[in-house]
Amino acid sequence: MTLIQTRQEDILLKTNARYSYETPRLEKIVLNMGLGRGSKKEIAFIHLFFLALTGHKASSTYSSKAVLEMGIRRGALRGAKMTLRKKRALSFLEKLNTIYLPSEVAFKGILSNGKTGSHLHLQIKKPGALPEIQGTFVFSQLPPLDIAICMQNGDPTLFLSGLGFPFICSV
Repeated sequence: MTLIQTRQEDILLKTNARYSYETPRLEKIVLNMGLGRGSKKEIAFIHLFFLALTGHKASSTYSSKAVLEMGIRRGALRGAKMTLRKKRALSFLEKLNTIYLPSEVAFKGILSNGKTGSHLHLQIKKPGALPEIQGTFVFSQLPPLDIAICMQNGDPTLFLSGLGFPFICSV
């Protein structure tokens, strides 16, 4: 029995659900990194970052509108994103809890007010300081990494606290 299966049984008991499909389940994790105005070289560094972080290729994102004040044209490269599902999402979630979040400077826990419905949004301010990436100077000036954890059937804080994620109650 895996760790996720045992945690799923614990969550089943906590939620008083009658069936296992009524408990919160991980649907996907979306990783996003935007540049604003970025060159193809910077986008290539972001793609290398995602490849080093997860071992999988990211897709490029483009602007849908032109913003004259910022000098952004319609269809211009803006960043990269990646969607992780099933085993890839679970392995990233495990790395996030054991390696990435504790290495974040002054990390005390996840604020529980960062959730909207069945999604939880996190941001790693300096992704170049992550342990897997730390040795290369290429990734030292990366923009923040946005992480969206999407759940099925309920509250993401219940599922993640069952996996051992530290949460801070918002005051």
